[in-house]
Amino acid sequence: MNSQSQLIFESALNKLEKNLVVLSDKPEDTVMTTLKALWLVAAGQSVASQKVNNYSLPNLDQHQEIILDGVIKKRLDGIPLAHITGVQEFMGIDIQVNDQALIPRKETELLGYAALSKVKESVEKFSSALVFDVCTGCGNLALAIASHQDNVKFIAMDLSEDAIDLAKANQKQLELDDSIQFLAGDLLEPVKDMQLQGQVDVIVCNPPYITSGKLDDLPDEIIKFEPELAFNGGALGIKIINRLCQESLEYLKPDGWLVFELGLGQGEAILKRQKKKNIYKNFESVKDENGNIRVILMQK
Repeated sequence: MNSQSQLIFESALNKLEKNLVVLSDKPEDTVMTTLKALWLVAAGQSVASQKVNNYSLPNLDQHQEIILDGVIKKRLDGIPLAHITGVQEFMGIDIQVNDQALIPRKETELLGYAALSKVKESVEKFSSALVFDVCTGCGNLALAIASHQDNVKFIAMDLSEDAIDLAKANQKQLELDDSIQFLAGDLLEPVKDMQLQGQVDVIVCNPPYITSGKLDDLPDEIIKFEPELAFNGGALGIKIINRLCQESLEYLKPDGWLVFELGLGQGEAILKRQKKKNIYKNFESVKDENGNIRVILMQK
């Protein structure tokens, strides 16, 4: 980087250090990775914040300096970094993102790898697997699992047709057209006439789980720029989770697994409630680095 670009970089870094708010659920978007990602955007490159350290920063010309000022302003105005770069890394793959679906979070990789482990078990046992991805959003879970495991057929569903369009764009970019079918509809409604009852190995879901009353407390970066449909879990935050637990039973094979993410503080209560119902026979959970249950696995 020449001396002029170095001065611009240091000035921008100082501005971001003073004004940028880094959200706890996006730990990858530090001040430094944010600046590097925005610098690359100004230079005409879209790079996920998780990967910017793999890139050398080029010198910027005067026009690119103006672009940099503009994207820094957008970021400080609350627009998510991933919406500016247009890309987010998830489980090792690059996912296109926009305001039509939830930006994949690092914490959701816990869900992805937990589901992947059950999918691998099914493929090892049956040579292939059928997986439903419910509330698929931008398609990150189905696409990531498919990129890590062969011989799996996916049906991925979301209530939002805009989210499904984004997921299909990601599918095309990642060249996974043959393994995933994306469908729009409410929860499992898109598959009701496909005669797949009792045939599904794994159902994975990252459902809305924030209580309606807490939506107004969310940072503007989330509630103003990401779809409420992806967050609002109803009055108690478990409306969709309760439906999912009940409706999945019709489609899972005997010994099939339902794997889903849940919010902070919901784990123990949901496990207790589902065990008391005595419908699923085995239960597992995955905790985050702070010891909070963030993923529950239930076997039919």
